[in-house]
Amino acid sequence: KCNAFGHFKAVCDAKAKMAAIYVNQVSSAKDDTVTVSITARVEPATEVRTLPDTGSTLDAIPPSVYHRQFQDVPLDAGIHAETATGNHIKSLGSFQAQVDWKANDGSSRPVQSTVHVLENLRQPVLSKTTQQKLGMIPVDYPKVRVHQVSITHPSDEQIARDLSELMAERPKKFDGICRVMDCEPVHLTLGEGAIPVEIREYRNIAEPLIPMFEEELMNR
Repeated sequence: KCNAFGHFKAVCDAKAKMAAIYVNQVSSAKDDTVTVSITARVEPATEVRTLPDTGSTLDAIPPSVYHRQFQDVPLDAGIHAETATGNHIKSLGSFQAQVDWKANDGSSRPVQSTVHVLENLRQPVLSKTTQQKLGMIPVDYPKVRVHQVSITHPSDEQIARDLSELMAERPKKFDGICRVMDCEPVHLTLGEGAIPVEIREYRNIAEPLIPMFEEELMNR
């Protein structure tokens, strides 16, 4: 224990040092599931964490989720599914439901689906068809790809048309008349000993008045 010579480990009174590993950070694995809302018949909507699986042709939940969250929903006859390797999965039944998912921009497009209750299923899965209807993936997935993004500039006719509409909507902004702003008076405090040559408020020069302003400055 103490690595000293001359005595046996069995009779050493020194306390053994416990090896330790310091963990500076703990991070969880990436979660690929999404939250969807499932409304079965007249039952209230229920949120379920489900895995979007593009290889699945069925929307399915395990029996544990059914008994915990949909126990009052009667089951219709289901179909026996198969895994990718051809193994059979026993179906306990199915029920009609509305599946909804809220996208990042807040939009949603609820769809009708048949939810199957499959034995030995580890977690709820969302089929490729339902993902397409909900807008999670493109309708033509996996064939759609974005190779290039182009920007189309408006034509001169479109610019003139938009400007005409804007001038008609805000006529006082484009009549060339400089108006006093409707705001609180501005208070200026001069430093001690300062002798102002001229005091006037600071303001920007309206574009229609710039030639007149330049002419006035040149004549001084």
